[in-house]
Amino acid sequence: MKEARVMFDVLIKSLTYILIIAIGFTLKRKKILKKEDANVIATIIMNITFPCALLTSAIGIEISFIILILILIGILSNVIMIFVSDFVTAKENKMLRAAYMLNVSSYNIGNFVLPFVQGFFWFECCLFMFLRYR
Repeated sequence: MKEARVMFDVLIKSLTYILIIAIGFTLKRKKILKKEDANVIATIIMNITFPCALLTSAIGIEISFIILILILIGILSNVIMIFVSDFVTAKENKMLRAAYMLNVSSYNIGNFVLPFVQGFFWFECCLFMFLRYR
């Protein structure tokens, strides 16, 4: 019976994502939302939704000294990589230089799939997948 409950939860989460996509598609098709509205929606998502999601996901996390050091190392390594890419692409055009600067500092779309996957599977399964298929 536990497996049926887990499968039911996965189906509900999947249907929720599909419903959100369908609502967006319907609003576009009915011309309720226009192409210009994408900037407003993106601004709301980036400035309200993402920070709220980060804050609520951080509830209960105990921040220790070692975590602060790891955060500092992550920030410094990204800044160093940005300067390295700027130096390496000094003779290229501005658009290519900007693309290199964004891509070398690990802004990877694959990282955004992690919360999505964790919504479907329990922690141990996600840990196995991330370590096994890296």
